Amino acid sequence: MADHSGIEWTEATWNPTTGCDRVSPGCDNCLAPDTPVLMSDMSWLPIEDVRVGDQVVAFTEQPTVGQNRNYELAKVLAVWETEQPAIEITIGGRTIVASDDHRFLAPNRPYWRHSADLGLESKLVDIGLPPFRPALDSLSYLAGYAAGAILGDGTFRWHPGWRSDKLGFPQAYCRVAVLADDIPILERLQTAYSAHGISHPTTRPFNQASAGRPMVALEVRSLASLAAIANVLLPERDELAWKAGWLAGLFDTDGSYSGKNLRWSQSKDPLTLERVAAYGADLGFDIKVENHPGAGCPTAILIGRLGGSTAPLGHHQASPRTQMQRLRGTTVPWQDCHGR
Repeated sequence: MADHSGIEWTEATWNPTTGCDRVSPGCDNCLAPDTPVLMSDMSWLPIEDVRVGDQVVAFTEQPTVGQNRNYELAKVLAVWETEQPAIEITIGGRTIVASDDHRFLAPNRPYWRHSADLGLESKLVDIGLPPFRPALDSLSYLAGYAAGAILGDGTFRWHPGWRSDKLGFPQAYCRVAVLADDIPILERLQTAYSAHGISHPTTRPFNQASAGRPMVALEVRSLASLAAIANVLLPERDELAWKAGWLAGLFDTDGSYSGKNLRWSQSKDPLTLERVAAYGADLGFDIKVENHPGAGCPTAILIGRLGGSTAPLGHHQASPRTQMQRLRGTTVPWQDCHGR
């Protein structure tokens, strides 16, 4: 760790999205209050909420000849506020607001560059985007979860104008069945129903078994509730929270985790996996659709290590300590910068 950093308020150079250098007295170099800082527990915190004594992710400030700048830890020694004219910089898919004299680390000489000196296609050191973390109890996320779960391993039979089957109409229902060990999936689905005023869901044993293991089903048969599911929960929304919920619901009912890989499988609709990849891209995932002959059914697989970016799914997260151990000592990457 660079224990003799020129920054007055931290013991080593740290990186609040893209690297920063010396902060002069009075903090002439500043960032917008909502600028995310990567903390030592791998969570992201707005810079305005960082406090003395907090540990943040840092990098080697003055590497020796032949040494890479590696990720390390640093402790915050002081905090203060100031106001300065600002510049808006677009880099790696997000925007940073910084004072025009704020310094950023570049991968080549001159290594430290002021905001005002950046241009289109400038390259900067970069930690990456904070993972999108939806509120898991939000209506949008819950609606997406229900839509994904119903598509993944559910049956939805209802059309506008249908009435009671006693009047000769087809039997209408929505059913999601899972192994008895996976009943928390149905509990989440029931939470989604309740949050949207969908009444009368019932849980019952399901008479089909998978490999001899008991199953449980959550069913909705009220025509009014089925109409609400069709009109409120199932329609696609251009909302990150809905897409995150949809991926989570589909994974819970039709996905798998093995060999440190997340996979979604789908044989009903080939376009479903294209949606998986598209929604994943919107959320910062790299998901590849695979369709190998003789492999059973097509799958979509999450590429790369599991980490904080899987936060929207709520599954198979590496512990903060494990994530930090993976990060420490690795070389700091760079991103193209598009500034204005």
